[in-house]
Amino acid sequence: MGKFLLQDINFWGSVYTTKFAAPHLRNCGGRIIVLSSVASCVPPPRMSIYSVISFYLLYFFAFSHLLLIVVGVHMGRF
Repeated sequence: MGKFLLQDINFWGSVYTTKFAAPHLRNCGGRIIVLSSVASCVPPPRMSIYSVISFYLLYFFAFSHLLLIVVGVHMGRF
């Protein structure tokens, strides 16, 4: 598997999981917890692709928080 395919799985796996879990979390009062890497802020050498995906995920969830809070799904970030 190439780097890009693995990073696609990393990003889209998080996006689709959030999309399909949100209605269930709203009904039962659950939360989404986001674990992020420091590589999204301070990229380590020779890991630029990983850093970009971490950055995308961090800001995807930051934006999703604004949308999901309206429908009653809360989110925590670590």
